[in-house]
Amino acid sequence: MDFFASMGCSVSDHALEYVMYAPASDEEIEHIFEGRISGRSVTREEELKFKTAFIGDKAFYAMVLTVAIPIMIQNGITNFVGLLDNI
Repeated sequence: MDFFASMGCSVSDHALEYVMYAPASDEEIEHIFEGRISGRSVTREEELKFKTAFIGDKAFYAMVLTVAIPIMIQNGITNFVGLLDNI
């Protein structure tokens, strides 16, 4: 980390390897939950469905984007002005 700081790095990007979104009905989520509580192993698809139900749905991601996009635009403008300031 000291090397990156000495080179002027102040930000890091830890990107997602994939976007987790696997929609499921309330009945499917209940079935997955009951199965796991009873000791049954869950499949990867069931895991993703369960996580999607509790981490966020389309409305959640739409809300995140409405917050993130203006921040990205503001960051782009700030970087552009900083570039112009160095010319």
